Amino acid sequence: MNSGWRSVLSGIGVRAPRQSRRRCRSWLATGVGLWSLVATAHTQYWSVVPTPVVESAAAYQSADIAAAPGGMLFVSGAPLRRLNTDGSVDAAFNAPADAPLKAVLAYPDGRVLVQSTLSTDLSIRHELLRLTSTGAIDSTFETIALDAGFVQTAHRLSGDRILVSGTFTHLNGVLQPKVCVLNADGTVWAGFQSPFNATPAWLVSALPLPDGKIIVYGDFKDLGPNRLGYLARLAADGSIDDTFTLAGVLLLGSVTDVFQAGERLLVASGSLWALNPDGSRDPTFIPPFGAVSSFGPLQTDGKLLYLVEPTGTSRRELRRLNVDGSADESFVVATEKAPPYAVVRPILGDDGWFYVASALMAPRQAAGIRISRIRSDGTIDESYRPHLTVPADISTFARASDGTLFLAGDFDHVNGQPVAWEMAELRPDGSIDPSFGPELSPYEYAERVWVQPSSGKPIIELFQPGFPGDWFAGVVRLNADGRRDPTFHKLERYASQIAFNSTGRIYAAEATASGFQIIRYSADGVLDATFPAVPATSSIFAVWPDGSMAVTAQRTPGDSPVSALKRYLADGSADTSFSSEARPLPDNLLALVPLPDGRLLAIGATSQSGQFTLSYFRYTAVGAVDFLFYGEPLGANPSPLLPAHGLEVAGVVHDLLRESGAAAQSHHAIELRLESSALKLDVGADGKLVTNVDGFSIYTKTSAGTPTFDAVPEPSIPDGGVLNMGGEMVLYASSGGALPQTLQWHKDGVPIAGATASHFKVTTSAAGAGSYTVTATNAYGSATSAPAGVTYNTTPAAPTVTVVDYDVLPPARVPSPQPPAELVLTTDARSFIATATGNPVPTVHWEHNGRIVPAPVVNYFVPPIEDYDLGPTSRQRDIYIKADPADTGLYTIVATNDHGTVTSSPMLVGLASTRKLVGDATEVGPDTLHPSGRTIDQLLLRGPAAAFTADPGQVTRLSFVDLDHDIVQVELSGAGTVSLVPSIRDANAPRAPEYYVQPGVSYVRCHAGIVVTGADETTNLSVFSVGRANAYNQSLFRSDVTYDGVADIAFVAVLSRSGKFGSLRCANVNFFDARGFTGVYAPGVRFTGPVYLGNIEDFTATPVLLLGGADGETLICGGDLEQPGGRAVRVSGLTRLRFVDGTTSQGTLLPAQRNHARLEQDGVDVTDQIVVNPSP
Repeated sequence: MNSGWRSVLSGIGVRAPRQSRRRCRSWLATGVGLWSLVATAHTQYWSVVPTPVVESAAAYQSADIAAAPGGMLFVSGAPLRRLNTDGSVDAAFNAPADAPLKAVLAYPDGRVLVQSTLSTDLSIRHELLRLTSTGAIDSTFETIALDAGFVQTAHRLSGDRILVSGTFTHLNGVLQPKVCVLNADGTVWAGFQSPFNATPAWLVSALPLPDGKIIVYGDFKDLGPNRLGYLARLAADGSIDDTFTLAGVLLLGSVTDVFQAGERLLVASGSLWALNPDGSRDPTFIPPFGAVSSFGPLQTDGKLLYLVEPTGTSRRELRRLNVDGSADESFVVATEKAPPYAVVRPILGDDGWFYVASALMAPRQAAGIRISRIRSDGTIDESYRPHLTVPADISTFARASDGTLFLAGDFDHVNGQPVAWEMAELRPDGSIDPSFGPELSPYEYAERVWVQPSSGKPIIELFQPGFPGDWFAGVVRLNADGRRDPTFHKLERYASQIAFNSTGRIYAAEATASGFQIIRYSADGVLDATFPAVPATSSIFAVWPDGSMAVTAQRTPGDSPVSALKRYLADGSADTSFSSEARPLPDNLLALVPLPDGRLLAIGATSQSGQFTLSYFRYTAVGAVDFLFYGEPLGANPSPLLPAHGLEVAGVVHDLLRESGAAAQSHHAIELRLESSALKLDVGADGKLVTNVDGFSIYTKTSAGTPTFDAVPEPSIPDGGVLNMGGEMVLYASSGGALPQTLQWHKDGVPIAGATASHFKVTTSAAGAGSYTVTATNAYGSATSAPAGVTYNTTPAAPTVTVVDYDVLPPARVPSPQPPAELVLTTDARSFIATATGNPVPTVHWEHNGRIVPAPVVNYFVPPIEDYDLGPTSRQRDIYIKADPADTGLYTIVATNDHGTVTSSPMLVGLASTRKLVGDATEVGPDTLHPSGRTIDQLLLRGPAAAFTADPGQVTRLSFVDLDHDIVQVELSGAGTVSLVPSIRDANAPRAPEYYVQPGVSYVRCHAGIVVTGADETTNLSVFSVGRANAYNQSLFRSDVTYDGVADIAFVAVLSRSGKFGSLRCANVNFFDARGFTGVYAPGVRFTGPVYLGNIEDFTATPVLLLGGADGETLICGGDLEQPGGRAVRVSGLTRLRFVDGTTSQGTLLPAQRNHARLEQDGVDVTDQIVVNPSP
């Protein structure tokens, strides 16, 4: 691409194949470009300027630390750090930084066994690996993948083996629950077998003893023949040592720590126990305390440290026990109980001093010190001041009109200076304002920050950490020094988005039961009771300085909730002059930007040929679209936003702000959220951009923006620029460069009068074949595109049709000469695009059950396009088939030009449901015991279409009235879903039956088709009319009416999940229709029971009796199959078709008739082979 903004189609192109847009059509896909002129490419447009360096020392708050040889220290994190004896970072040790690492075992030669933590949104996974003394991965050690667990402790054994314990079950796929011994190279040692295969436990720790035995402790119970709980001893091979009995010891809970003190074991389980070598209690050891937080470490002289929180105090103390269990009063370290500088459990360094992952004192915490060293007498070594930081994120920020920046995130240092409560104020020159100290509690953090236009003060949204997630804690305003503004009323209601007008009034989008609403507060946070809550379908909205708003809406009930825009005046009343209901929106709306001249920019992601791209739609003050641009690709999902996407958005917004007359000091903040990504941009008309697109960055505009075009049009012109008779080719312009721009189209180098729009349409009757170019001009210069050549093709060609299933993703999405034969829908809809090619360009349409499916009404193109489906050599028509009973049935594609008509093979669409009833019907008699002994669920049709299923062992019956006013019953038993869909004309509203006496009961009158989906050999379908011969209630009938006594329907179509069907009993049915297919359509379905039909008549439809086979009789009962339209009956799967007597539902005999039809299978007359006429 050149320096122009990257576009899916740029330079001069023609209409690309249009894609189905789910009722929101893609202009670019049709080749209709609006004003696609935007700024120069993001790679040249923005230049990074010096940006504040933000870091976090809190990342090492309460970090895991481990002793390293020579008095050094390992500090866990990403990366793992090694500290020198003076607390400085050892520059010679450089561990991998792609995942947090924790040191679990240090070797005397400087190597270290570490545990990595790999986190995703769904899981946390751990691995063990070994690093060399320089931090490189040790290739001689096999990396160990743990299952869902982790390693708690690790110890070196003889032979350089390693004893590990924790919560794991498998190590590199080897079953060794909770405790395992590894060889020196990291492989699992076969000489040890964990005893926890059959004993439930979550966390187990292990301690090797000098004699080779192993102490295990944790939360287990009933281990071994002595049914030991919480503490046991193992032999070196993992077998249970039965001589370890715990005599006289009553452990009431999990054992948390065990220490080897000479021959004794010190066991921490709530209190502290001393055990003899056989496991019995040493009664001489009596520690002088009650509840203790934790124990350890054990000094080499046998003294033991412990943490205690004295009752009635706010202190936490680190104390020490003598060897006999008495208190060592010479040692105590006392701190505040609460974080962040409370004393925590220390480790014993190689130098004999203690190290804790805490600042211990407030001044050390404020200085960014997170690790302290304690001398053997309990005093703090103030000379040990390690300063560890990692790069941090700025999660949110806000810019004031004077350039002041307010930052919030997980940092505690900016440009090397400590800041409080993860917030900072940067002056316009980039220096920190030390007078700003935000008034937050230790349990609050700023989730979002805004600057109120009227006051210039920061407004922050507070959250508090919690489980399972953090929770909203209100919105407050801060004064210049960071203290809370007491004149501001804290907003207690959570808002998904907040915006301001020029006077500082606050507009907030909050969720409701039906969507969202926009409410208004005064500048001081008081809810404005005079402002009516404005309904919206999403939290995305825009506010102009005068207080007018744009919100999202739904175009029609069947559309996406975010498919239109509405504008409201400052008083909350609807702006009736604005309407986008006939205009498109991006498929995934990301942001709305109010422009100073009253126009509105919508930013989102739009699907183009299965791939999403960033898209920009600008609306005028009345809702018309006057700008459209498609930019950076987002992938097929769409994928998360990347830095390049944010820079592109910033470039477009900058140029549109400037073009709309924005003042130099004006700027606009935009937050884009897509998938797991969130980008925040603050774009100024002065060319300054502040953003978190790549960490936290500040950019300035660097390019003037002379117009540019690609050297070669993208894509190249389809068919080499060939235009068939009756076709049209829409050329469009998409240039780089700053706005505004003017365009002039040329043919063969000569300007075309009046051709100054962003597109130009070439037809066989206008402009003519030739070479076309366009010239773009702005304040910085002009550029002319590469030529696009157009030629005419006059060679005749009959129509051909291809179809694409739009819901199949590329590369599997390929054109097919026919639609699929069957389509079963459950909940998702499907889109298909039919393309007809020929010369002249054919007309093309879809037919559903013989009816022409109307082309979608599209009136939102600006300027209008007379036929958006017409291309240079083809015409397209798409269809959107919903998982709805009304959309079931048979679909075909028909294409016509001067040289013939072609019709595709049918596509049978069915609905599969597990619900008793779907659509327009009502259950009026559930579980009714019929006089016949059957249990029936009675349904009444209440609208144009419905679907139903049958409970096991029962019958479901749906009733309606046919065109001859007979009540028709459709009965299903067994597997499958029956859909009833109207044919010929729409159903009437429910009303009393004209020919029956049934007070209080109303029926829908229609001519119906029936589709059965999910059938198998248990499925039985019966259709019949209600008459005196089959009704138990004879009072239904009027003496003054002559009843037809035959049920009239259009067709029965079958989709079988097993290739089989039970019985079809339609002996009392006359099949006919005016269009499409009539009869039985079940190719490939074998009927295991009888197939009884009354008659089939074509009129102007195609008569069919298409089966996959029949094990039972196939009978025509009283009919003769004479076709008024003269068509042959298409048949399959029949070896014998017998004509027999029938009867009406009134009991009138219909004598067997001789066949009057021609029966054809695959175009061959098979009448004489299968018809069995009645005897003379």
